[in-house]
Amino acid sequence: ARLYHALIPSSAALRMLPLQERLEFALTGGDDYELLFTLPPELLDTVRQEAERHVIPITGIGEIHKNLSGCVLDYQLPNGRQGYEHFS
Repeated sequence: ARLYHALIPSSAALRMLPLQERLEFALTGGDDYELLFTLPPELLDTVRQEAERHVIPITGIGEIHKNLSGCVLDYQLPNGRQGYEHFS
């Protein structure tokens, strides 16, 4: 997956932080949960319309590319802060 840092949602409080710190918190911190899913591009409009009908916000933050391995962010964060490891 390729993620675009400018599309990752954040709260007003988080947006007050410098970009690097904001991204580190958004990607690795806290107990605020969002459902992350993928879908074919041709279904995006249909899913968005249905979600809006139920007042559920949907935010596209990236794309799936068959030639990429893992998850790639379009902004270079220094190594350091890691999120919770669920499977250790």
